Amino acid sequence: GQNLVVIKNSALLGLKDGAGPSQKRFDEISWTASLALEEVRQIAHNLRPYQLDRLGLTRALRSLLNQANDSSSVAFTAEIDPVDDVFSRKEDQINLYRVVQESVSNILKHSEAAEARLTVTRGAESVIVSVEDNGRGFDAQAPDRARDGFGVSGMAERARILGARYAIQSAPGKGTTIVLDIPLREERA
Repeated sequence: GQNLVVIKNSALLGLKDGAGPSQKRFDEISWTASLALEEVRQIAHNLRPYQLDRLGLTRALRSLLNQANDSSSVAFTAEIDPVDDVFSRKEDQINLYRVVQESVSNILKHSEAAEARLTVTRGAESVIVSVEDNGRGFDAQAPDRARDGFGVSGMAERARILGARYAIQSAPGKGTTIVLDIPLREERA
């Protein structure tokens, strides 16, 4: 980020030197550096969702669903056990939050669902997360699923990092259910 600020400021200084053929290039450099700087800030902001620090994991998940409810026609419901003290590593909280976030995003973008539900159940040995919708579904076994972008593969990678069992259950016209079974830290060892 700091290097981009230097590039942008150097381009702006070049622009002040007067008009000429290079002025257009300095303008392009400054504009591109500004875009890149904004992207870096956005990436840095998204690395750790501020909601986790401000609200805790349980309320952050509820807030995520409330936002989805308020901004879409999908009726989201939730049954979330308190899980704020379950994960000792902040990375585990982030990965769980991101899987739910991506699941909600996929529901909003692709499912055409009328209803969706998040369930987070805290057990003695694991936390089970289920996100389900009554949307159009898809063929989860189709070989071209790997080309669908980073969403599904990103969720699978986050599940792997959590040491979780991860499953997608879906079929055309049957909705979609994503399940994570996350063993508690002691059980992972």
